[in-house]
Amino acid sequence: MMFGLTVVRPDDVIKGALDLVIKKAKELWKIDYGGIFPTESGFGKTSLRPIHVGVTGTTDQWVFNLTEAGRNTIIDTTISEDAFIILEGFANPQSLSDRIETALQIEAGGDVLPIINLLEAYTMDTRINRWYFEQPIVVQPRSPLKVHLFAPKTGTTNFGLIGTTIAKRSYLIK
Repeated sequence: MMFGLTVVRPDDVIKGALDLVIKKAKELWKIDYGGIFPTESGFGKTSLRPIHVGVTGTTDQWVFNLTEAGRNTIIDTTISEDAFIILEGFANPQSLSDRIETALQIEAGGDVLPIINLLEAYTMDTRINRWYFEQPIVVQPRSPLKVHLFAPKTGTTNFGLIGTTIAKRSYLIK
């Protein structure tokens, strides 16, 4: 297993992060939590979608055009005041030969995290298309989030983030 990544979803660790975020959201927003069925004035959860991290021009498909050989900032946003984002891992459904990204770096809430060598992850088992962080990354409301991909050439990738969005109903249901 590569440091910081696993191919097995760390359910207990993710549940712990989810429970902590739900507690923080209740304290912050002072409204009820309704899971996947939030009440009209409550908050709930859903799978992370590109729009939740400022990626527009797509519905639920992660697609990025890497325009530089080297570092490409694919996400540069501030999380809504109505949402928490839990980053659990990443995926790329492309075949190994079509993946052009070689490294990943995340900046969340002002913390710059170490660069992850994607080549090492991608070659652990070429049948696997998703990997999880050993510890989820929680991004608070009104906090910055940047995601950088490194690639030796330009091109299109279907690299995407795996996670959960905890947010007010008005944010989740648009």
